[in-house]
Amino acid sequence: EHIRNARRAYYANTTYVDHWVGKLLRVLEETGCDKNTVVIFTADHGDMLGERGLWYKMNFFEHSVRVPLIVAGPGIESATVSNLCSLTDLLPTFLDLASREGESVPEVRVPLEGESLRPLLEGSNGNDARAVYSEYCAESTSHPMFMIRRGDYTYIHCDSDPPQLFDLKADPSELNNLVFDPEFKSIAENFSVQVKHRWNNAAIRDDVIACQRSRLVVHEAMQHGPLTSWDYHPVSDAANEYVRNHLDWTVSAARQRFPLN
Repeated sequence: EHIRNARRAYYANTTYVDHWVGKLLRVLEETGCDKNTVVIFTADHGDMLGERGLWYKMNFFEHSVRVPLIVAGPGIESATVSNLCSLTDLLPTFLDLASREGESVPEVRVPLEGESLRPLLEGSNGNDARAVYSEYCAESTSHPMFMIRRGDYTYIHCDSDPPQLFDLKADPSELNNLVFDPEFKSIAENFSVQVKHRWNNAAIRDDVIACQRSRLVVHEAMQHGPLTSWDYHPVSDAANEYVRNHLDWTVSAARQRFPLN
């Protein structure tokens, strides 16, 4: 009964979000902005809703790690794409979509791990052999957790726990750990090698613990005197927040009026 109630609330939340997304899309249509606007709907993580007796996220099972990704706009094919992708693909996709026809993608001075999804959005088959990666170093784990997803397989590694390998096509509920199955030995070993090549587990854990120590010092200091929240505080300027004397009203009125002409 508890699980049913939680899932009803989840579906109600989904319906609520869908309602407001619909209102946003309607505004784009009313203003004519739907002709030159790409809308991307996604999320940062999923949720366990009683599956395997688990709640929230904090693991790499499919219900937790899978996110929605819906893209709509001019020039985008109407289709369902089965290729793997990651949230790290969003920035390269934004840059690619924002570049004009015949122009190169704007230069980025930091390395990007993702890749543009624009070819998939325009009907290309993409790279079926691509792998996506994820890592977790927060609550509910004493050591860094890593996940590699390639094809139908998900491989999960944590130094303090046995590794896990699931075939999501044959076992969508991820109940059968194949990592010690002789038939899947080579697949498991290949994933294990990739983990060792990609991540320095000990160094990451040391960095996390060092960061925690420094934050504990700050936390202890903050227990004395008035509390200073760690949350971001946007600047509030009452002189200009309600009566906007810093604006030219004639210019502002022209910018806010619709239609603009």
